[in-house]
Amino acid sequence: MNWRWAILIVILLTVQAISLTKLRVYYKQTEDIQRTIPLPPENFLKLIRLEFSGLLSDIIFIQAQETLGNRKTKEITPETAGQVMSLIERTVAIDPYFLDPYYLSQAFVWYSRGPDEIRRINQLLISGAGYRTWDPDLLFYAGFNYYFFLKEYRQAGDLFSQAAKIPGGWTGLAGLAAKMYQKGRDTASGIVLLKSMLLRTTDKEIRKYLEIRLDQYQKMYYLESAVKVYQERFMIPPRHIEELVAADIIPSIPVLPKGQKFYLDIQGNVDIEKEAAPKSKSIDK
Repeated sequence: MNWRWAILIVILLTVQAISLTKLRVYYKQTEDIQRTIPLPPENFLKLIRLEFSGLLSDIIFIQAQETLGNRKTKEITPETAGQVMSLIERTVAIDPYFLDPYYLSQAFVWYSRGPDEIRRINQLLISGAGYRTWDPDLLFYAGFNYYFFLKEYRQAGDLFSQAAKIPGGWTGLAGLAAKMYQKGRDTASGIVLLKSMLLRTTDKEIRKYLEIRLDQYQKMYYLESAVKVYQERFMIPPRHIEELVAADIIPSIPVLPKGQKFYLDIQGNVDIEKEAAPKSKSIDK
């Protein structure tokens, strides 16, 4: 062996040994949040990814998982959450079709510190849905976040509506979207959605479900219109739905199947409640 090559190999092995020693010390002395390798900006990553986008996105996503898994405490701190979300955003910036990062981002909704963080996650989910046009899941998650965490029912209804229209998706989301529109005081949009879904659906069971929901929300819209008339006439909202009949605004309260009935909630909005189950009678022996 040429002596120059022998010297080079010895130098490389020495450098590697020193590097590993320093790396062990680094891992012992630094916090978990600092252990990830700094990454260049997203635009630069997009520029250099070429045909290796899948591999590069996998590497960054593994880094996000390690950041989450290597923390010293069970609690996910804002610093850890911010670091992981940044890595997730870079992962999908390189490969927007990669599903796992979106699932992980949705898990962080439960650790969010406020609406701004939830909107950040929703922005990521909705952007991903623009690429994964065949997949209703991301739209459903974003819609759920708008409904459950942000109480923005109209936005939730729009996303559930889009998810329901994806071929092969869950048609039942149309009913959920209609419910969101109703809670957002826009029952008419829910009716339009249900009618459009009926025009596109041939399955008998699905049509039956949509027809029941359509009948329900048409009756609800009828009562909401009556409530508006009552307010205009008496300058105050009705406290009970029966007042609409007593004031001769409508002849009767529409009937619903399965023991359900309409009522006015605390805010004066029309809603549906289930009839209480009859109490069991005691038997004298």
